Amino acid sequence: MIEALLIFLCLFAYFGAKELCKYLEQRDYERRRFYLMVAEELDRLEKATDENKQAESRSRNPSIWEMRN
Repeated sequence: MIEALLIFLCLFAYFGAKELCKYLEQRDYERRRFYLMVAEELDRLEKATDENKQAESRSRNPSIWEMRN
């Protein structure tokens, strides 16, 4: 009877550890995916900010306006 309990506990520990590993891998995958999504969003925002700065510098450049007059 004790051997059966010991075998049951070993199997329980094995399958529990296996499920725990799956859970941790899934969590790490989701974390990496979130970090990539945030990095892409930051790149997009940085690109938009650079374009806005270039547009502002073009519109505020006095030499462009002097040539038109």
